[in-house]
Amino acid sequence: MSRKTIRTLWLCSNCGSDRVQQKAWVDLNENSIDWDSSSDLIDDEDYYCQDCEEHLAPITQDVPVKKKIIGFQVVSNCGSDDIHPMMAGSFCIYSLSQAKEMLEDLPGKNLFNEWKLLAIWTGDVEEPTMMFKGDPRK
Repeated sequence: MSRKTIRTLWLCSNCGSDRVQQKAWVDLNENSIDWDSSSDLIDDEDYYCQDCEEHLAPITQDVPVKKKIIGFQVVSNCGSDDIHPMMAGSFCIYSLSQAKEMLEDLPGKNLFNEWKLLAIWTGDVEEPTMMFKGDPRK
C-alpha cells in the first residue's frame, strides 16, 4: 500500500497562495451550474485569490502533502529579490493582516504596484522568524 506524498494544487500566479476561487456560472432560474456553456467563457477574470485579492490566471503545481503556508512576506513586484522596507529581514514571516498593512502603509498607497504579497510555504525560508502567533491568515 503506497501513501500519497504529493498533491496537485491550484495556486495564485500573483502571490503563490492556495486560496484560489473560480467563478461558477449559475443559472439563477434553475439553481444549477451550466458547465458546458461556462467552459468557453473562463478567463483570468473568472479566478480570484482570497489572500492577495486579485483576479488572476491560476497555475497548478505538485506540492508535498506535508507542505503548508506558514505566513506571508511583501516583496518587490519588479522581479528583484527586494523585501518591503517595513520587514525586519528576509527571514521574517508575517501574518496576512500584517503583510496587507505593509502594503497599505506605503507612501502613495502602492500606486505603481511596486510591492506584492507573497505566500511563504514550509521550507521556503531557512530558519524563519515568525513575527506573529497563531493562524497565518488572521
